[in-house]
Amino acid sequence: MAITTIGTIVLPAEGDAGAVAGDQPAVGDGDAVGLPPTRTMNPTIKGRGPMTADFRINSIPRIVWLVPALMLLIAVWPLPYGYYTFTRILTCGVAVLIAVAGVPERPVVRVWSVPLLAIAVLFNPLVPIHLSRATWFIFDLWAAATFLFHLFFVRNN
Repeated sequence: MAITTIGTIVLPAEGDAGAVAGDQPAVGDGDAVGLPPTRTMNPTIKGRGPMTADFRINSIPRIVWLVPALMLLIAVWPLPYGYYTFTRILTCGVAVLIAVAGVPERPVVRVWSVPLLAIAVLFNPLVPIHLSRATWFIFDLWAAATFLFHLFFVRNN
């Protein structure tokens, strides 16, 4: 049996169960000598987790619907390409935000997640969809109308 001495503490070498007295468990796999075994905590979180927010449609300010709708209405005029890129980023982000916030809501709000996610896919800035100017004119008006309709008829009811 090998015994290791560190200062005034005497530790039996790992695997030497004979050096442990009485009913104390043998040292091994990092167990502390003389301390009771530690209990692992249950990692499940009861209730709402720390990263969970109250994410309801009515908790989102109305301006979140109005800004992309206004930007999409302005986008029907010929403007620099940077404006359209910023409009894509904003429209995609707001559409995803509203769609995700609508999932735990009542069924009529949940149904609106589908066209909002379609807007997010259409206006996504990561894999841009290139269409003609006339087609974008229609999609800009449709997306603006969708945001406004959702604000006035779905969110407020």
